[in-house]
Amino acid sequence: MSLRMSVGIDKLNEAAQGIDVLKKELVVKEANIAVASAAANEVLEEVTQKAQATEKVKTELQVVKEKAEALVSEIDQETLNAKFKLFAAKPALVAAEAALLTIKAADIATVRKLGKPPYLITVIMDVVLILFERKLSPIVFDDEKNFLSMNWSESLKVCDKENKRH
Repeated sequence: MSLRMSVGIDKLNEAAQGIDVLKKELVVKEANIAVASAAANEVLEEVTQKAQATEKVKTELQVVKEKAEALVSEIDQETLNAKFKLFAAKPALVAAEAALLTIKAADIATVRKLGKPPYLITVIMDVVLILFERKLSPIVFDDEKNFLSMNWSESLKVCDKENKRH
């Protein structure tokens, strides 16, 4: 029995030595786990911060997108309104162009000779200047007529040019 006890004690000593080795390995592995866990926590925190920043940018972009969509919608509506107004004005433009073709050089000369034309003619000539995309004088209020002053001198230049063309 003493042999068996001796063998048992040897086995217990071997087991104690094995446990000591395992304890030392466990301490090293726990240290490695602590380092890895700290690194993982840093990465997790960084990812969380980037996710929050990304969410903030996403929210800001959504606001910008909504504003842009509203602006595009408004532009589409204004374009539609402009097309409608253009369509409505087309007959008047065609009629005006047809009326313009009836004007003769003698008619232009008659208007040209007017020293102080009737006010309605000056208004019509301003419309002609706008139609021909000519220069207009700065807008000045005419107290005598209680309206804007007209661009008669520029109108005469257009008359001269048209008279020379005919």
